[in-house]
This record gives sequence, structure tokens and C-alpha cells, in this order.
Amino acid sequence: MRNLLLTLSYDGSGYHGWQIQENAPTVQEAFQAALYRATGLREDLKACSRTDTGVHAREFCVSLKTESRIPPQRLAAALNHYLPPDIAVKSCRPVPEDFHARYSCKGKEYCYEIWNHPVRDPFRQGRASITGTPSTRPCWTGLPKPTWAATTSPLSAPWTSGKRATCAARFPPPGWSGGGIWWFSP
Repeated sequence: MRNLLLTLSYDGSGYHGWQIQENAPTVQEAFQAALYRATGLREDLKACSRTDTGVHAREFCVSLKTESRIPPQRLAAALNHYLPPDIAVKSCRPVPEDFHARYSCKGKEYCYEIWNHPVRDPFRQGRASITGTPSTRPCWTGLPKPTWAATTSPLSAPWTSGKRATCAARFPPPGWSGGGIWWFSP
């Protein structure tokens, strides 16, 4: 039996999080279906975390104990063939037998984007929280659940702390990239 580490990236817009649920599509369900089609085996896999409905991941780690002899690079290619277009396996590599995606993880990072511009950006629809005008101070109370989570391992729950609209946030705040987009990691 081998232990593999797979790094996934996904757009969670059409899913109710990572973990399988009886009444809603999930990323894990799509991944396990692709894994079965690629290997013909029902495999034991462990995820680094869970995610909420609609949350995206740039790097989401899954450890997989498998009897399959498919080489890691070919397994990644086979999975990508069977996965829907909004989920991709970025890498697959062998790891020690005791590696566990959740317990061996060294940290998480959540990233949030705020589009602070008088004109909406259609390419940021569903990807960034929209604010008023460029002169509006970006204060982030009541933001929706995170949209893009850039991670070194897992991602999961929404960030809930924030500042009131009367806050004295520095402007431009750290992470200001100009052109109206503001990103931060709490």
C-alpha cells in the first residue's frame, strides 16, 4: 500500500463544501467518483480540512492510501481527465506512510478580495466583495464567506471578525494592489 499526497485546486461555486453530504453536491463526492473511475478502487482518503459552501481552494491537500500501481503523475492526469472542469489535481507525489493531510498540515491561510471601484468588474463576480467608490474606506464587517482561499494546506471556516464602517482602517491598506482590488489575509 502506498500513501500519496494530492494537491487540488477548485472553484467551489457549484458545491456545498468539501465533505460528502446526502442532499447536495460536494467536491469530495466529485473527487471520489473520479478516483473510482481512474483506479476501479474505493480508496481511503483524508482531506486537510473541510470547506463551506461556495468556498474555493488554490491548494487543498488530500492524502490517499492506495493499492493502485498507477504512477503518481499518471494518476494526476487520469483524475484530471475524469474530474469536472472546476476541480483539478495540481500534483500527486508519494509521502511517508504516516503522513496525514489533516494532522501533518503546518498551517492554513485565508485570502479575501475586495473590489473597491465605482465600476463593477465582471471577472470578479462571485470572487470579490464589492464596495462603493475608490474614496470609500474599505472596512470589512459583514463580508460574505471567503471566496478565494490561497493555502499552503487546508482551508475551511469563514472569517468572522471585522471592523465597523466607522473604522480607522489604513488606506490604502496592506495588500492594496492598485486598480481597485484589495486583498488581505487575517
